[in-house]
Amino acid sequence: MESKSCQQCHANFEIGNADLEFCQKMGVPVPTWCPECRMQNLMMFRNETSLYHGKCHATGQSIVSAYHPDRPLKIYSEDYWWGDQWEAMDYGRDYDLARPFLEQFYKLYIEVPHNNLNTGNNEDSPFTNHTYDSKRCYLCPSTVYSENVMYSYGADGCRDCIDCQNIKKCELCYECNFCENCYSCTYLLSSTGCREAHFLVDCHDCANCFMCFNLKHKEYCINNEQVTKEEYEARVNELLKPEKQAENRENYDLLKNKALYKFANITNSENVSGDKIGNSENVQLCFNVYDLQDARYCVRVFKAKDIQDVYGCIESEMIYRSINTATKAYNCRFCTNCFYEIRNLEYCDSCHYSSDLFGCVGLKHKQYCILNKQYSKEEYEQLVTKIKEQMNSKPYQDNQGLVYKYGDFFPASFSPFAYNESIAFEYFPLAKEEAVARKFRWVDVGEKNITPTILSVNLPSIQDTDEKILSEIIGCGHAGNCNHKCTTAYKIQPAELAFYKQMNLPLPTLCPNCRYYGRIEKYRNPIMLIERQCQCGGVRSDGGMWQNRTEHFHNSEHCPNHFLTTYDLERSEIIYCEDCYRTEMI
Repeated sequence: MESKSCQQCHANFEIGNADLEFCQKMGVPVPTWCPECRMQNLMMFRNETSLYHGKCHATGQSIVSAYHPDRPLKIYSEDYWWGDQWEAMDYGRDYDLARPFLEQFYKLYIEVPHNNLNTGNNEDSPFTNHTYDSKRCYLCPSTVYSENVMYSYGADGCRDCIDCQNIKKCELCYECNFCENCYSCTYLLSSTGCREAHFLVDCHDCANCFMCFNLKHKEYCINNEQVTKEEYEARVNELLKPEKQAENRENYDLLKNKALYKFANITNSENVSGDKIGNSENVQLCFNVYDLQDARYCVRVFKAKDIQDVYGCIESEMIYRSINTATKAYNCRFCTNCFYEIRNLEYCDSCHYSSDLFGCVGLKHKQYCILNKQYSKEEYEQLVTKIKEQMNSKPYQDNQGLVYKYGDFFPASFSPFAYNESIAFEYFPLAKEEAVARKFRWVDVGEKNITPTILSVNLPSIQDTDEKILSEIIGCGHAGNCNHKCTTAYKIQPAELAFYKQMNLPLPTLCPNCRYYGRIEKYRNPIMLIERQCQCGGVRSDGGMWQNRTEHFHNSEHCPNHFLTTYDLERSEIIYCEDCYRTEMI
């Protein structure tokens, strides 16, 4: 192990053998930033939820954009950006060995037009960002292979779902979080293979269950008690009436503190650490990933291998310190928004179907380019070598005084997004004063001059709601008095209304932003691990909340196992190790 002091936060961190081997494999120096600061730096270059109305700088048509109107960038509509009416090579320039590389890259970056949204192969989904291969999705960031999904984050291969977070292969689900293969369910947490179920925590292969926790292969249960089919249907039909939903949600919040939680949500995986990991091998300090092999320090990644310090990656291999790099990407370093069959890219943004690029922006179907200028293979290789040498001898210094040599990602000041627009604000929250003190940009939410036509407290029951509600401007229940980027008002969409009626759900009383950030606060754990001891006391959990169902390997003694978990010591959940949890769930 090699110990280092983080250049940004000055905390000590260790470089292990796996880090050294990977850096040697990628031909890069070992990092000078700790893993947390590296991920925070990456995340500042991704905006998922802050969208703006604007105009295409080429055509003048109205567009939805991820870029604040005050940013000095040319923004093109998606169709125009991908079309052949313009050429990013026209912005090419010679490389000046007398000036820092990153200084020259940034000048190119702000001159080349940007796509209004980072999306691909979608149909009828104009109000969502970082969403791919999906149809009729609305305000669903980081969603792939889905259809008819609204107000959800991280929906993969889903249909007809609303207000969900990190769900996979789910259909007709509402307010489900970290669930997989569920059908016609509402209010589920960390559950798989459930059907016609409501208000469940950590239940698996359960059907027709209500207000239950830690069950497997059960049907017709209420409050963890077995009932007959007839009794279940009679009682649940009454319990699921829309006017009962507020009471149900209160009981559900209490239920979550009664449930037992495994130290980490890890399934079908070997030699892994982190949380929300599935079907993976040799994965360390990774979160919300699946089908992943040989990876470290990654978030929201699947179907990939040999990657490190990456956020947002699909079907790729050998990727290092990059964000939004996906779909047959290979051997790329320090890139943003580069996908679709790319190879051997370094320090590039929004380049696609290309290979062997260094410091390029917006190129498509190109090879051997530096700063968007064409070179021969021999010229390219010689100049890239000189640039890397110059990056070390003449490094870039940012507005915080931090030094960037070859092997460092882009400075935070290069990000086109303010700190509170980026996902860094969600995973590494900072108050405005702290962000500004660190010289991060901040966007103040302007006063909302929206006059509601109806307040959420006056919404009709779903049975009494007709299409007239679609023309109403509904006042959010928070009225801007929260930390959720409240829009103060919202509207109901036609497909949304049809869903609520089909599922017999009441209309929402909060705007989409307040619902989204409320789910994050309740259900999304931090992407940091702490060491804890199993809370199994032998017969009961520490504190006595959980009564063990069967005898454990340590008998009546306290479990000696320690583990790394995202649940810190201040949390109220009951956390068991793998052995104790599995014993209880048999």
